Amino acid sequence: MGSEATTSSAPRSPDRERSSWRERTRQFAREWIEPRARGWDLVDDMPSEVVRELARQRLLGLTIPPEYGGSGADTWTLAQVLERLAFGSLAVATLVAVHLSVAAAPIEARGTPAQKERYLPALAQGTMVGAFGLTEPAVGSDAQRLQTRYRRQDGKFVLEGTKMFITNGKSAGVVLTFATRDPSLGARGVSAFLVPQNTPGFVSGQRLEKMGLRGSETMELVFQDCELPLEALLGEEGQGFAIAMDALEGGRIGIAACSLGVADAALEALRTGLPTDPEPWQRSILARSFVEVEAARAL
Repeated sequence: MGSEATTSSAPRSPDRERSSWRERTRQFAREWIEPRARGWDLVDDMPSEVVRELARQRLLGLTIPPEYGGSGADTWTLAQVLERLAFGSLAVATLVAVHLSVAAAPIEARGTPAQKERYLPALAQGTMVGAFGLTEPAVGSDAQRLQTRYRRQDGKFVLEGTKMFITNGKSAGVVLTFATRDPSLGARGVSAFLVPQNTPGFVSGQRLEKMGLRGSETMELVFQDCELPLEALLGEEGQGFAIAMDALEGGRIGIAACSLGVADAALEALRTGLPTDPEPWQRSILARSFVEVEAARAL
């Protein structure tokens, strides 16, 4: 009796936990995402029920610490989950990757206790989605040459500028936004700000049409005399470049996992599209594709 009780109460091993998340996400993608994904692709939009379902599956809090309502999963688990989501829909996987890797993670790493309490529980529960506002029309994602400006005025920060190609931009409850005090300062002039939805002077502009990644919300964001309290600053002034680089380093792992999921889906489409008795050249293409996908997964 004693040994059984001890065994049942023992924590699950990391490998079992990772496997559990992967299999649960695989089933969710197969049963819920895949039957709907083509419709989202055709209309280039995802309904709000997607976020609600992701929250119900606890995927929006996957890597957020348990003390803020998340599951505290590691990067390996995140990669496994994103791969399975992308197998069903790259748009869904991209939503989750941005939300966790480049919105929630920087708040966890650099936020004040008050910022963490304000944002992380809402992000974990899915009552708020996060976005990452770095890319601009004139300079792309070159964080050292940002044109969006900020200034201090009457005890507040005021932002002016435009961001482009922002995933989750319209529906996000908070956008981690980067602006410079003076473009001539380069990286030293960049700071990071947490901009909540419905902040006066902050509006979502055009929704951008895309050939691929349809269903994923890709927006222009505009800041016109956008006033923020001093506590909206993430980290210290001048740390924005480092915050952006740290976020993108983690984000690249997520995007790689999403790409692997798409490749695996393409491999399955290739396999199911072959005749029962394929020609030698068809077998060769299938074998090479399989090896390439497995080699990518092994990385």
